[in-house]
Amino acid sequence: LQEGGKSYLMEAVDLQLTGNRLLVSDGASRKPLDVELQISDLNILLFDRQVYLLRQIAATVLGGSDRAADSQGAQVEAQGSSLKGDAEAASFMMNSRVLFQGATLMLHTSESPYPIATCSVRDVNTQFSVTGKGTDVVLQIASLEMMDGKGRTFASSMGNTSSADAEQQLVVLKHRTVAPDSKDHPGYDSSWDLDFRSLVLNWNDKTIALLVEFGEEALRNKEGGEAAPNTSQHVVNSEGKPVSSSREGDKAGGEVANKSAENAVALKAKLKMQVTASIQLLSAVLMRDGDGVAKLEMSALTCKYELGAHGSKTTGKLGNFVVEDLSRPDTLFQEKLGLRDTSRSVVEFELSTYSASGAEHPGYDSMLVLEMSSTRLVYMKRFVDELRAYIAAEPLISGIMGKTASAVAESAKKAAGHHRRGQGLAKVRCKLVNPLVVLPVEDSSEEHLVADLGEILLENRFSTEGEKRIEHFEVGVKAMNLQEGGKSYLMEAVDLQLTGNRLLVSDGASRKPLDVELQISDLNILLFDRQVYLLRQIAATVLGGSDRAADSQGAQVEAQGSSLKGDAEAASFMMNSRVLFQGATLMLHTSESPYPIATCSVRDVNTQFSVTGKGTDVVLQIASLEMMDGKGRTFASSMGNTSSADAEQQLVVLKHRTVAPDSKDHPGYDSSWDLDFRSLVLNWNDKTIALLVEFGEEALRNKEGGEAAPNTSQHVVNSEGKPVSSSREGDKAGGEVANKSAENAVALKAKLKMQVTASIQLLSAVLMRDGDGVAKLEMSALTCKYELGAHGSKTTGKLGNFVVEDLSRPDTLFQEKLGLRDTSRSVVEFELSTYSASGAEHPGYDSMLVLEMSSTRLVYMKRFVDELRAYIAAEPLISGIMGKTASAVAESAKKAAGHHRRGQGLAKVRCKLVNPLVVLPVEDSSEEHLVADLGEILLENRFSTEGEKRIEHFEVGVKAMNLQEGGKS
Repeated sequence: LQEGGKSYLMEAVDLQLTGNRLLVSDGASRKPLDVELQISDLNILLFDRQVYLLRQIAATVLGGSDRAADSQGAQVEAQGSSLKGDAEAASFMMNSRVLFQGATLMLHTSESPYPIATCSVRDVNTQFSVTGKGTDVVLQIASLEMMDGKGRTFASSMGNTSSADAEQQLVVLKHRTVAPDSKDHPGYDSSWDLDFRSLVLNWNDKTIALLVEFGEEALRNKEGGEAAPNTSQHVVNSEGKPVSSSREGDKAGGEVANKSAENAVALKAKLKMQVTASIQLLSAVLMRDGDGVAKLEMSALTCKYELGAHGSKTTGKLGNFVVEDLSRPDTLFQEKLGLRDTSRSVVEFELSTYSASGAEHPGYDSMLVLEMSSTRLVYMKRFVDELRAYIAAEPLISGIMGKTASAVAESAKKAAGHHRRGQGLAKVRCKLVNPLVVLPVEDSSEEHLVADLGEILLENRFSTEGEKRIEHFEVGVKAMNLQEGGKSYLMEAVDLQLTGNRLLVSDGASRKPLDVELQISDLNILLFDRQVYLLRQIAATVLGGSDRAADSQGAQVEAQGSSLKGDAEAASFMMNSRVLFQGATLMLHTSESPYPIATCSVRDVNTQFSVTGKGTDVVLQIASLEMMDGKGRTFASSMGNTSSADAEQQLVVLKHRTVAPDSKDHPGYDSSWDLDFRSLVLNWNDKTIALLVEFGEEALRNKEGGEAAPNTSQHVVNSEGKPVSSSREGDKAGGEVANKSAENAVALKAKLKMQVTASIQLLSAVLMRDGDGVAKLEMSALTCKYELGAHGSKTTGKLGNFVVEDLSRPDTLFQEKLGLRDTSRSVVEFELSTYSASGAEHPGYDSMLVLEMSSTRLVYMKRFVDELRAYIAAEPLISGIMGKTASAVAESAKKAAGHHRRGQGLAKVRCKLVNPLVVLPVEDSSEEHLVADLGEILLENRFSTEGEKRIEHFEVGVKAMNLQEGGKS
């Protein structure tokens, strides 16, 4: 076979056909016709330009689409006739064999005299026999080998090329048809059996690039303007007459296709089929520039498919699926995925389908039973990013995976829609036995966490209530553990139980919410200081570069925006969910002591979430909180009733609601938050705090001592899956997302109407030194409300009381150092309004504060003040918080004052302090004291304009100050 006047595609091919048959008279016993065809080596040399030439000639020779339809019809007719077992078929018998030593295909480009790839197939053997009972076909291929242009192996089988033994063949494919009326009918009319041995691929990116370029070059001529030959005028219809137009051709092809489809449906209803397949080993080494990146290996895959008149059954198992990291020779975790017990199969499954017209239809159309044995996954972000980057840069794999993912997602979406409407119902039972996730700090470090995800069981069932069809589903997780590699458990024996149900309805029917409940057993967490640093290192390794955070921020803004759209898709989905768990206990340990330094317990946590077309509702309730120090003394305690689910008895009730802007009963806001905090008492023991601070410092000390957290910036990939080569490029990629997120956030804020309310019933702290009280600080009845609209915001609030008591001197006559004089009033009430500069109702300033402070009494004792200052200075946690807060407030005040002075961010203020009282005792145990009533203090300002000048006027007034000797004149 030669390209006209140019090179040979194939040359010197020999064929030898031999055969014999027995000549017998009518009625005599017949024997099969015996035929054998031998073919010499096929050596094919193919240039890219010749591929296009072959396509052109094929288009010219084969012509229009009706040939395909005729072919389909012929196949169906042939299948039908093979099952008839009529007299004519019964009278014909034949045995045939096709043997050839092998074939070699060499692919060339026009630019190079050397092949870019060579593929060799050796010892191909085909056998075909037909009798009155049916047909048998066997295809055997002994071996396959592919080499790249440099003579390196690209693909290689492990078959024995010198043996015809089926055990040594790369591929053995068998096909059998059996006449339905055959005497020894095996229970199926047609069977296929594929036995695939071992194939190893060295997937070199350079070779793949050349092959892809070969394919593109072969198609480029057509893209450059040369059209394929027009063959429509040569198409003939079913009567053999030429078709004069494409429409007539389509009609002719359509008639055949419709007839073929009808025949295929009828045939499938009668056909009984069996398909078996096995793959011993399929291994691929992904390579970059000749160096290994990763190895993917699948072994011992078997599958069996059986089709009957009333459904089908597919069973199978996969021996193992292994992923190895070849990019880092120093890694201690080379195997990134694989079975823990290699004597088992990684997956076993059974899938059954049922005909809707079958008498034994169980009420659903399919059932999947799947069990996955315990596997180990080692997660390293570096390796995952490297694999993602390799796939993104490799056009063949990325193209296949992209199309596959899109097809799977589209199929899943359609299946979910059908399932929700009660169509194509599938019963599922999936069991995952203790999957193990290993999280190393880095490749060359032995430090790692091990998460045993327990035994996971997912199953569903269906029930009927009247005319309603309901799906019930359940996910159970038993005995989850989290362990420091080879050391103590951080968490163990945690159980989860997810249950739910939903009403399956047809289109147009009234929908009801999906109902879900998650129950969690007690969480008992034991945490050492060294493990905090380990967790921080692993978090840095897992999360990696900053682009993830930017993507997350963008996703949050998009989610907020979409939650307010109230579109048709959102309106069609409704859900009620609850998360319940008995509680969690956290015990903090140091490496030096076997006893915990502190124990924190949270009890009866209840979360509810509901979503409808009108919006969402979230409620979080925590019944109680308690903290104990290492000696069993109470450090923090709530006053919630742990045995009651009543919101009035909960420590915390947090509510969040979103409302679609076009909702019929819109409340005037699109989003709301409400926090109701009951009572919490703290015994702030300095010794316990010192131990907790030391715990934190010890957790951070390793890093401060010189061990840096793993650097993951070099592994960050951009949106195209390519590694970011510098921090500047990473910042740019993250910055683009962050800028977009910021723009979306500004646009969203301009439309959003929000309401936030908060209340704290009681928050009390007893400052203690060596177990003895120094002072008590108590805040009660705090309420606050924040409202955000299109043209500004409004914040109102009040504080019932703020009390400071002196506990350091039991003999003091002035124990209460600060508090309200009239406890029926609130100590502070305020209102803060802000105005949008672009708003039509802007009053000439950007904010206004109105504050009124009721009459309070302050007892000033220098001894107590000094003692309190000394306590705070010696207590690192409070002093650190207060120092940073004071610095931040001072800096903000300085900036605000500067802006205010320049006429920017103007604030109108009206503050009123009603008769604050200052008591000045001689000493704690003496009744002698002075009382200073500071009178009614009023501070306010206003703004005026004179020409182009902007002037601020302010005024401070004090009325009726008094100074009195305590109880006297």
